[in-house]
Amino acid sequence: MTEHLATCSPCFMRYGELLAEMKSQREKETRFTWGTISVWTKAHPVLTGTAAICLLLIGIGIGLLVRGIRQPNTPPIDAHRKPNPTEPRNPSVAYSPFSLDLSTLSPVRGSESPATGTQRRVLVPSSTLHLTLTLPLASPEGPYDLKITAQSQTLWSKPAQAYLQKAKH
Repeated sequence: MTEHLATCSPCFMRYGELLAEMKSQREKETRFTWGTISVWTKAHPVLTGTAAICLLLIGIGIGLLVRGIRQPNTPPIDAHRKPNPTEPRNPSVAYSPFSLDLSTLSPVRGSESPATGTQRRVLVPSSTLHLTLTLPLASPEGPYDLKITAQSQTLWSKPAQAYLQKAKH
């Protein structure tokens, strides 16, 4: 038979076509397609389930790893722990310095006293303040009642002690 193929041109050409068809058919069978996956998963259900569980566990592990990288580990809070005596019980508060100079409000000698009810408005920051008041000249040392109001509403009120500082009140 091989002697005939070597001498007969039409038979040799047909033989070449059959070889080419057989080669393309083998390539189609070995190619990775969704159809072959479907056939494989139906033929091997246990392996398919095992592979799905492995992929799920890998996904969870990667998710936990990424979550751990993004959020730093904070120590667990022990609600029943007694506070350390060296630790402050309240967090420190940053106070903004604010000075209010009332020294220009002192009456001038010989002039009539200002009309009652004259008030000067002062803008006060809304942050936590360390307030320093400079009282008018000749104001006595002693207790004063301080009050911060806005539109006739008292926002803050507290008694305070005035002290003489550097020959000033």
